[in-house]
Amino acid sequence: MGKSVARDIVDIINENVNLPYIKGTDIFYARMPTDPQDCIVIYDNAGPPPMLQYIKSRSTYEYAAVMVRVRNTNYDGAYESIEAIRIYLHGLHGVEINDSHYTLIQAVNAVGVLHFDENDRPVLFQNFSIQRKPV
Repeated sequence: MGKSVARDIVDIINENVNLPYIKGTDIFYARMPTDPQDCIVIYDNAGPPPMLQYIKSRSTYEYAAVMVRVRNTNYDGAYESIEAIRIYLHGLHGVEINDSHYTLIQAVNAVGVLHFDENDRPVLFQNFSIQRKPV
């Protein structure tokens, strides 16, 4: 594995033809850019520790978490975007991407308001728990 879960989630969302988000244009990972005004950022978040087995080399099952943040010029637009991502990701399973097999992605809370930024744009968030193992 060795790659950021947030990066993989961006790639999973980017590959869904039903979602209008394009990696590097309006969906990013790890850092919220100044522009565009309307964007989505996936952050790695603390989750439970990886599974540990008696034979450590077999301990490859990982429990992780990500935070999805959506910034938009208006609240309704931000809510629509984060809700579309929640509907797609919540319960997603059996996805292979970037040498990882995602066994389950699950929303762990409802959509919340993180804050309004210095330009009075709403930033909404939602957290997801992740289970993955190497392919």
